[in-house]
Amino acid sequence: MEKVDLEKDPEKLAEYQADKAYKQLGVIQLHFEDILGGNSAFYCLGCSFKHFQNLTTLCQECVGGACPSQPIWQEMAKWAEQEKEKVLELIKERKLPKDEEARKIAEKARDYRKEMEKILFGEVLPEIKEDTREHIS
Repeated sequence: MEKVDLEKDPEKLAEYQADKAYKQLGVIQLHFEDILGGNSAFYCLGCSFKHFQNLTTLCQECVGGACPSQPIWQEMAKWAEQEKEKVLELIKERKLPKDEEARKIAEKARDYRKEMEKILFGEVLPEIKEDTREHIS
C-alpha cells in the first residue's frame, strides 16, 4: 500500500476520515437495528456510546477545514454528539430506547453512511435491507 501524506492531500484525508466514519456508522446502525429487532443486550448501549464518541471525534477533525464537504461533517458531528448524550442518559437510567427512537437512530446512521459512500466511492452503493430483503438505495 502506498503511503500518503494526509496533510498534503485533502482528498485523501477526506477519504481516510470517511472510511473511519463509515465503519463507526455501520456498527451504530447494526446495534440499533438489533435493539429494534429485540436481539439486543443492555451492553449494546455502552458499545454505541463508544462508537458515537469515535464518530464525533472523526467529524470534529474534519470540521476545522481539513476535509472537503464541510456541511456533512458539521451536521454529522452535531447529530453524533446529541445521540451520544441520549445514549449516556439511557445507560444511567438502565433503559433501552423505545422502538421509534432506535429506528430513527438506525435510519440516520444509514443516511450518513450513504453520504460517506459518496466520498469514498463517488456514489451510493445499492444494498439489500436484511429484515425484509427489499432493495433500498
